Amino acid sequence: MILFFLTTAREPAAVGAFVVVAILEVLLIAGLVVYSTYRFVSRGWGHPRIPTVQLVLVWVGVGAPYLASPIDVPEIRSVTVGFTVSGFCLAVAIDRYPVMTTLPEADYVTRTRVIEALQEVVVVLDMDDHIIDVNEAAAQTFGQSPKSMIGKPVSVVAEELSKRNLSARATGNVTLQTANGRRQFRFSVSIVKEANNAVNSEITPVARTVLLRDITDVQTKEQRLSVLNRLLRHNVRNKLDVIMAHAEAVEDEHHQTIRGTAKELADQTQKVRGAEESMSKLTEPTSVDLTTVVRDIVQTYRQEYPDSDMSISAPDEVVVTTHKTVFPRILEELVDNAVTHNDASDPQVEVTVQKETTESATVSVADTGPGIPDREQQILTEEGKTQSKHSLGVGLWFVKWAVQRLGGELGLNENNPSGTVVTVRLYQLD
Repeated sequence: MILFFLTTAREPAAVGAFVVVAILEVLLIAGLVVYSTYRFVSRGWGHPRIPTVQLVLVWVGVGAPYLASPIDVPEIRSVTVGFTVSGFCLAVAIDRYPVMTTLPEADYVTRTRVIEALQEVVVVLDMDDHIIDVNEAAAQTFGQSPKSMIGKPVSVVAEELSKRNLSARATGNVTLQTANGRRQFRFSVSIVKEANNAVNSEITPVARTVLLRDITDVQTKEQRLSVLNRLLRHNVRNKLDVIMAHAEAVEDEHHQTIRGTAKELADQTQKVRGAEESMSKLTEPTSVDLTTVVRDIVQTYRQEYPDSDMSISAPDEVVVTTHKTVFPRILEELVDNAVTHNDASDPQVEVTVQKETTESATVSVADTGPGIPDREQQILTEEGKTQSKHSLGVGLWFVKWAVQRLGGELGLNENNPSGTVVTVRLYQLD
């Protein structure tokens, strides 16, 4: 085209202008090719689900017709070579690496639908605290359409949230005005960076994602149970003290029954209190030697119950990473249950500690008593609790909850010839 224009042009000025335009056109095309190649490679290079070979094949397939144009051999047509190479590379890229399942567009669609499906509120803020995106849950929570929320300062939509620390990994509780009144939320903040620079911690973040979880009902329930528990425990304890005091004045055969029953109830309330305190005041997991804990607790119960026959089978040391205040309470409850609910004159209890693998250890408490009733065994082993079923006490409930809290497993088996073997399996072994 350039040669044709030069041969037909009569004016030197026209020829010069055309040359300038042609050069600019070539530079523009070259610039677009370089820029598009850069964007193509930068978007796909290092993507976890795009093979590097596929990236090279696609690039060669697109660029082959242009790369082959300088070929000037009479027997070979450059266009034929270029499109042959292009077709081969694109065919291999599509056949060997299915693009319909690995292109980043799949990631975009998946993540978009996941965010929209979340029941939690998702609000995306720029670095100036302006809303740049929200999900449907956010729109319903605040009673506004997503379009009307985008672009507004977060202080306009959620004033109290704007007063909180919204830096990377920040968490906390906040009370917000919603379409359903004032609600309490637990929020967490994540930083959004450019996709191709996500691994570079020095890149300036472009946005923040704030996840809001409504905890109003859960928090209210926890507060209600806590208050009722304290009031009930306090009132029961006071009333039992009155009963036990008046029982001293009774001189007939009912004296021992009244006093024994009142003491049993008082012990139960004390056990509830101890269980609640050990579960509510959890500290960071630390290294705990199971063998040492077992020896200390068994020694205590030997002194308290001298007629019992208590034995230990354990290696010198078995260390796990767990909550040091919870595991001893679990073991105390199991040993206490094995001794006090044993109808033999000399209760036999054996505590066994075993290191199973590099990641787990077990502690078993075996007794020769009448065994745990089937009703309580079912409550301890089933995943959920049925309201029509009730345990005889809170001790084994505490064991179940505590083992779950430690991320362990609880097992019940019959002992031979009688009794029960309760096994607690703990993980995170050092």
